[in-house]
Amino acid sequence: MTTKAEKGMSTRLTRGRPAASGARRGGVVGARRERAATGDARAVKVADVQPNPDNPQGRSQPDEAMVNSVREVGVIQDLVLVPVEQWLAAHPGREHELTDAPYVVLTGHRRLAAAVLAERDEVPARIREDFDATTLDSVVLHENLHRLALTPVEEARAYERIMQRHGLSQRQLAKHTGVSQPQISKKLKLLGLPSG
Repeated sequence: MTTKAEKGMSTRLTRGRPAASGARRGGVVGARRERAATGDARAVKVADVQPNPDNPQGRSQPDEAMVNSVREVGVIQDLVLVPVEQWLAAHPGREHELTDAPYVVLTGHRRLAAAVLAERDEVPARIREDFDATTLDSVVLHENLHRLALTPVEEARAYERIMQRHGLSQRQLAKHTGVSQPQISKKLKLLGLPSG
């Protein structure tokens, strides 16, 4: 026989438990939408992936330790890719900068380069088809800001490129990237300084 205390304990344990995936919160349709937004992880052929032309040069070179790690155990963290058609829709007139590979890297340039050097045939990846044009550019910026520190001038050029491409003000860019508007302003002033 179950006591009142045990019944209360059972209610507390089940009440806070998250619903099963796709259950009661949109059902199968909700679960499919969620998978489309996050992109299902899958193996993608290295030959089907090309670097993003907007990734700063020199930011895609893996060190020897990374290449050896990928050679031994493969790429552990998923790359994030977008179909080439989606990238071109957000960057019209830049077809000449791309190859015939069907996907463009948003995050994982160094992992892709390490996989090439380690002679891997496939990499784990998530294909994202839900990003708007501004988000496509910001994801690359965020990846570089947090993975490998950009130089102040590289950071300024990235801000300028996104603002010009999407007609954003400094304030709008700050809201979109999570970087303060005064910080963006300070970096952009570097572009006006004489070089040398």
